[in-house]
Amino acid sequence: MKIRAECVPCLLTRGMFECRISSHANGGRDLDRKEAKAMQAALKVFAKEYGPRECSATVATKVHRAIYKALGDDDPYRKIKRQSNDVARRLLPKARRFIKASDDPLEAAILLSVIGNLLDFGIPGVLDDPTALDALFDGIAAHGLDVDHIARIRHFLKPGKTIVYLTDNAGEIVFDALVCEVLRSYGSKIVLVVKGAPILTDATLKDANAAGIEKHVDAILTTGSNAVGLDLSEMGPELKKALFGADLIIAKGMANYEALSEPEYTGLRNIIYILRTKCQPVADSLGVGKDLNVAIFMMGKGRAAGGKQ
Repeated sequence: MKIRAECVPCLLTRGMFECRISSHANGGRDLDRKEAKAMQAALKVFAKEYGPRECSATVATKVHRAIYKALGDDDPYRKIKRQSNDVARRLLPKARRFIKASDDPLEAAILLSVIGNLLDFGIPGVLDDPTALDALFDGIAAHGLDVDHIARIRHFLKPGKTIVYLTDNAGEIVFDALVCEVLRSYGSKIVLVVKGAPILTDATLKDANAAGIEKHVDAILTTGSNAVGLDLSEMGPELKKALFGADLIIAKGMANYEALSEPEYTGLRNIIYILRTKCQPVADSLGVGKDLNVAIFMMGKGRAAGGKQ
């Protein structure tokens, strides 16, 4: 997805959030100085990299890396990620009951993973802190999916098929484990992918282990870096082989969509994007509304393959 003008203030707002949580973790010292230094670094990136042909995820990667360097903090979200994992684990019994009561365990599990996609912070109009998910859980679960293409992936869910599952946020990965548990019952091989190093609230291997997701997948790979979404130039050969050889890719979250919709990923075969549309540029790019629960199937880089909208 190409970057839009709206992405600039959004990234700067998120950068200020990172300054504040990083400063708070260090006793709130020198916030004004840190914010100034971080914003200067971010604006230098925009001055150099911003343009209508640039991928939004690529620019975001460079902006956040510059902010982290200016702050001297390689993981400002570390506390929020721990809290997100705790909140998700606390909701796990309710989530399991929701799946058990459903006529379609796969759709129910995927819906729960969309709810988990709200565990994303520093974005205007989303959550302020992880505990806010408690109050939203029942309402979103009852609402269901606004875009539902799950029927179009069922023929990939059988022995001999390989599914690459691209995770997104910490906390959310607890619900991803439920999806993988259901997928595993079909006999498909599941390759889970987490970030190679901390960026934003994205799940790393540490979060995957905390979620116990290794019991429900056949392999866990990392992206090889802390790029927002995916960066083909930074991933290892094993992940490249898995991605381009997969029968189906399940891509969680907006950043994975922003990256995978770029031309270098045209060779990918079948992708289902599972996310909450938390910003207008992503919603517009997908051709859906903002603040919707989405499971949208695309064949390669092509258009959405129909379904209920």
